[in-house]
Amino acid sequence: MQERNREQITAFINRTGWEMKETSTGLWYMILEPGEGEQISGENFVVYSYETKLLSGKFCYSADTINPKKIVIGKGSVEVGIEEGLKLLRENSRARFIIPPYLAHGNFGDRQEIPGAAILLVEVDVIRVRR
Repeated sequence: MQERNREQITAFINRTGWEMKETSTGLWYMILEPGEGEQISGENFVVYSYETKLLSGKFCYSADTINPKKIVIGKGSVEVGIEEGLKLLRENSRARFIIPPYLAHGNFGDRQEIPGAAILLVEVDVIRVRR
């Protein structure tokens, strides 16, 4: 299953022409704006906006700068793939992630907008990082 997900992701990346890197866990990422300051880590408090879509382009969820998402790294309040991706960033970073199901909502989806075994395309904008 993981190999099939990887094939779908690489085919999508090839079609878009994006220059993405893959982590050892299978998260794909592309840093659009590097940001500044220290890299997100440990138990940082992170405020960010995001948009989540399926690879088909179907919109799933978002949070904007007026009502951003707020999390503490390491507290399990967000998908594993998003947390892993955030740890690659800094304050004012912008990035694009492609997250395989096993780092997101798995075989069952979220029972709302994200179907089972869905590969997610997530764009994030880190607004603020605090210790």
